[in-house]
Amino acid sequence: MSETVWNNLLTYTLQIGLLVGLAAWLPAALRLRSPKARLTFFQLLLASCLLLPFIRPWRSETLALEAPTAFTHAEVVSSQPMTVRKSADPRALIFGILALGFAARLSMLGVGMLRLRRYRRRSTPLDVSNGWDAEADIRLSEDVAGPVTFGLIEPVILLPAGFPDMTAEMREAILCHETLHVRRYDWLFTVAEELIRAALWFHPAIWWLLGEIQLNREQAVDHEVVGVTNARVSYVDALMAAAGAAFDADLAPAPLFLRKRHLKQRVVSILKEKQMSKKRTVSTLVASLVMVAGACWYLTGAFPLSADPQLASDAAGVSVDLMGAQLMHRAPVAYPRQAAAHNISGTVVAQVKLDADGNVSDASVLSGPDELRVSVLRSLLSWHFTKEEGNSTRQVAVKFTASAAPVESGARASGTTTNTVNGQTVTVTASPLPRTTEPSNRKMSSPSSTPRVIKDIVVDGLNVSADQVTSKLPVHVGDTFEASTFAAVAE
Repeated sequence: MSETVWNNLLTYTLQIGLLVGLAAWLPAALRLRSPKARLTFFQLLLASCLLLPFIRPWRSETLALEAPTAFTHAEVVSSQPMTVRKSADPRALIFGILALGFAARLSMLGVGMLRLRRYRRRSTPLDVSNGWDAEADIRLSEDVAGPVTFGLIEPVILLPAGFPDMTAEMREAILCHETLHVRRYDWLFTVAEELIRAALWFHPAIWWLLGEIQLNREQAVDHEVVGVTNARVSYVDALMAAAGAAFDADLAPAPLFLRKRHLKQRVVSILKEKQMSKKRTVSTLVASLVMVAGACWYLTGAFPLSADPQLASDAAGVSVDLMGAQLMHRAPVAYPRQAAAHNISGTVVAQVKLDADGNVSDASVLSGPDELRVSVLRSLLSWHFTKEEGNSTRQVAVKFTASAAPVESGARASGTTTNTVNGQTVTVTASPLPRTTEPSNRKMSSPSSTPRVIKDIVVDGLNVSADQVTSKLPVHVGDTFEASTFAAVAE
């Protein structure tokens, strides 16, 4: 797992935890009593958790890489194989545990699906009155201790074997409850929630949030049932009867008539139902969702996710100062050949005008040598700042140092070149290749003619991970070492 992915996983986990922690108290604080409205609130809160990575652009650093002195010759002094020892990365172990947990939860979901299919095959049809069987296939099953509803295209309601022995009022209330689940397509929502639970199984805030969604879904259906049947007491009796059964299907991917941990809240909600006006319910729900949206915007700004850094290969002797601006990506800045040849140095200060998306719509030079201005303007017109910088005017400074600029290839000397990479110093050594009449036929000099193989690539002195650099190189470990290898890497 790369460092960027690992940091983003930690940041996303923190974002979810803080968002749920900030929003969990809103329904109670704003006295949002309607179960249906609370269900909508918690479902949208869950959606907000999933959409956090897409609310704002990811933070992306632009690393300015000065072009190193071109390598034209390399000498291999040893053909002995190199042994590279790498210490175990604990992040890889944690990522493996997360992947195993995800696979385990998916397996449990698959087992639950197969179990529901087996229950259906072993069940028997049940004839009911009042036309409840018009919307679902109602069946009796010895395998379930309480009602279970599942299926989208051909929904099925499984009832326990003791269902015919209940009173008519209790049977009517249970059939109404399960039929409402079918009409609301709750099985589809339940499966989607279990997939989310599988992906984020390690996050306690997600478990709590899914539990609240399940509870409020059942409470919303309870209130609809009471409104349809007007049998509040009989319905509570049905809940109590289901609570006394040895029910073991809590892991089935289907809306269950009763989860025992929800019994108290559901009974209290039915017996102490308090009505809220529709206007107050809607206004309270909207106010709570506005607060959630504000929390999302704040958290994604305070704890932003990070994209892979953008590499800008500026010419040697060029350094860019953004003066505090946030940049998404930019084109490299070239050192004009004539200016370098005449040792023209200086700092070009430019002003850029940004559109709403952060793109440079206009640029002008405020100060600096005339010979260097065109190069800066040419690069600036393709820069892209963050959206937060949009509709503003920014200034940047580009410093040119002639002593560090490349000289003509014929005058290139061997030795050591120091380059600045994102504020750190990296030293590279190059040596010129002897002149020949046919440069294209230059060959690598080595102690023997045995083909050389790259055993290792060492990246040092950068504040980005080695994987991010080596993945962009034109050569890799195991490739054959050729005369053009260093030239390809330098380019």
